[in-house]
Amino acid sequence: MSPGSSPPYLAGRCLASFVTSTITSMASLAAAYFISILLFNTQIPLVVSPVSVALLAAALIINIPAAMGLGFLLSAYAIYASKFEWALPTYVAGLLMVFSGALFPVSVLPHPLSDAAEFLPYTQFIAAARDVLIYSSLESYAYHIGVALLGGTGFLVLGLLAFRFGEKKARRSGVIDRKIA
Repeated sequence: MSPGSSPPYLAGRCLASFVTSTITSMASLAAAYFISILLFNTQIPLVVSPVSVALLAAALIINIPAAMGLGFLLSAYAIYASKFEWALPTYVAGLLMVFSGALFPVSVLPHPLSDAAEFLPYTQFIAAARDVLIYSSLESYAYHIGVALLGGTGFLVLGLLAFRFGEKKARRSGVIDRKIA
């Protein structure tokens, strides 16, 4: 940790990871598409057009605040973590797989959990991606993007507040040495 604040560094790390993940995901999707044709003689019904690709790119960009907010929340926790700090991203990824609609619709979750999961920005991002790549539905895409942007902004604000609070408290209590340069 530096004597100054770390959010710009963490934001840069988050953006770099986001770009790497996006490239990996797109390569995996393309490989799955072609493997399904070659091996199984079936085609994944994707709508790939300049409009759908542009809308998917916009959805990815709109999802960045949510990813950064989650990163800041996890960083605030990691300042004080003494156990499980390396396993925490795996736990969070697992929870997101369940609560974002990536594996199954969130409507199958029990009532209070399904309601909460429905408004997660990650759930809305996945729904928006499905809208443009599978269903070609621009009306619901706009709704999902709006909710994702609103939720992502909330996650970012919450994450920044939690990180700043945790970092200040850690510097005052000596958890982070103030004389590191």
